[in-house]
Amino acid sequence: MDLSGPWRAHLADDEIRRAGIELATDDAAWVDAPVPGHWRDHPAFADSDGPVLYRRRFEMPEPAEGRR
Repeated sequence: MDLSGPWRAHLADDEIRRAGIELATDDAAWVDAPVPGHWRDHPAFADSDGPVLYRRRFEMPEPAEGRR
């Protein structure tokens, strides 16, 4: 499965680093960042030392019979 393309990205502030993120985490304020790519290439993170969290929603197709 090719996962390249736009991913949601956000600077990992202290709260997010302590608590983590859930599927229900609102990422509306996150920016689209291209993957593959380096987060520093995105204007929102160009002056940051990170860390940056990425997330992307996708659906996995059912595996073919006999496959895991």
